[in-house]
Amino acid sequence: MVVAVIAVAVIAEVSSDVSAVATSDALVALIGLLLLSGVLGSAVARRSRRTERGWVAWFGGFASVSLILAVTLCRDGLPSGRTVGTLDGWFTETMTSIPESSLGSSQFLLNIVLFVPAGAVWTWLIGRPLLVLGGLAAFSMVVEAVQAVAHVGSPDVADLLANTVGAGLGVAAAVILRRVVGNRGRTLSPRSQMIVAGVVVTVAVLSMAGWFVSAARAQEQLARELRDAFEGTHRSSIETWLADDPGSVFGAAPGHYSTGIRRSDDRLEIRYPTDFFGLSRCVFVVWSADGVDTRPESGRDCTDFIDGDV
Repeated sequence: MVVAVIAVAVIAEVSSDVSAVATSDALVALIGLLLLSGVLGSAVARRSRRTERGWVAWFGGFASVSLILAVTLCRDGLPSGRTVGTLDGWFTETMTSIPESSLGSSQFLLNIVLFVPAGAVWTWLIGRPLLVLGGLAAFSMVVEAVQAVAHVGSPDVADLLANTVGAGLGVAAAVILRRVVGNRGRTLSPRSQMIVAGVVVTVAVLSMAGWFVSAARAQEQLARELRDAFEGTHRSSIETWLADDPGSVFGAAPGHYSTGIRRSDDRLEIRYPTDFFGLSRCVFVVWSADGVDTRPESGRDCTDFIDGDV
């Protein structure tokens, strides 16, 4: 009874975020990739009967890769092909040095955590730690290149470093576990395998949903701060404010310095970013002759460069 009451309270608390989460490209992509992981895991298990790994173990391996792909390539919307020429600037400008601001950031931590399951599961599956570590490092480089070409996320060498560290932690954990338990693990029954697979899917989907809900909460908090800061202003008054003290306008919300401004004949827009473990969200403050309003945005609207006409 207590559990049911808590569940109802939680659902009521996040109900305003449910539709946005359910229709997010990342969650849709994750569910599709997990279904594909089940098919691949079953096929590999049938062709590898000489091993003691059942389909649920192979499913876990493919699911760990699916989670990486959904988070890194679909969090700002599905990838849209750009030009391979983008790789030149990406390699020379972003992959030759580590920005100090990246180290220790929430996104750096996310990139570490994201690769731990893959390192652990694949080491447990094939028993070759160095091959797994090298393969995941190469996979991380491919993901960063796709991000650069498809204009998804913010690829840089810090991500590659974090991914490799995460893979290494997972590999180390699996090596230790294999030494402790060896091959004494019993074979799971079909029913137990289904339960384990269900738990993996549930945890992955709920983690993704929680990620999006938390980002939405941070975005709404930013919107409230901006509404309070600019209450009662309009186009002419904000132009005067910008001329007198632009720093206080662009930094109106502590910790969220403006990342773009654009003007037209009838309105002015300033963008303020917020980030939750690498998930980009932002709020546009829009001024017209009639007053001020806020517009929450996500994905590429928050990461694309803006500076000019609306």
